[in-house]
Amino acid sequence: MDTRRRTRMNQGRRRRLSRWVRVLAALLTVIVAVLAYGYGETYWLQVKEYTFVHRDVPPAFNGLRIAFLSDIHRSPFFSQARVRSVVEQVNSLRPDLIVLGGDYVYLDTDYAASCFAELKNLEAPLGCYGVLGNHDYGKYTDGHHGPAEVIQAMAEAGITLLRDEAVWVERQGARIRLGGVSDYGVDRPSLARILESTAPHDFVILVSHQPDYAEEL
Repeated sequence: MDTRRRTRMNQGRRRRLSRWVRVLAALLTVIVAVLAYGYGETYWLQVKEYTFVHRDVPPAFNGLRIAFLSDIHRSPFFSQARVRSVVEQVNSLRPDLIVLGGDYVYLDTDYAASCFAELKNLEAPLGCYGVLGNHDYGKYTDGHHGPAEVIQAMAEAGITLLRDEAVWVERQGARIRLGGVSDYGVDRPSLARILESTAPHDFVILVSHQPDYAEEL
């Protein structure tokens, strides 16, 4: 084999190797970006305040403070101590009513017990209620799929699960309806029991983990 042919072959190998290096570098960049986003999102805690006014809200509920907390995603990336810190922050807001929006764990329902060991310390005179999120159903790949562990941990924490059902929240002789539906992504939500025994003028709060469910109403 002459020198020129050997040189061309070596150059071809280097070009192929360089191309594979670029591909692997691009894949690594994407993987790191995805992991960084997931890790950052886990620690992204925002507190926003909204004022809501509606003619159907009974005067007795004027000034009612509702704390809505969602997507805790208890996991190796969000420790029990972090959940405890969130609980302390929510309690510092002195809410009258607390509503939990689901996704208490990040797929692994083994973290449910430690999550609700902290959430049970949430304080509100009118109670604490919650719905399920898609992550609360666990993993699809290990044959361990379903929200049983999350439901049990929630019950042991004294938090009322609203799964296609509702409760009347009473204050100074007046009442409003608080309802929650199953996760729209993995279940079939139903409003039947939520709206039963309500009148057209009753004020109803509906909680869903999936905002897209509002488009179905």
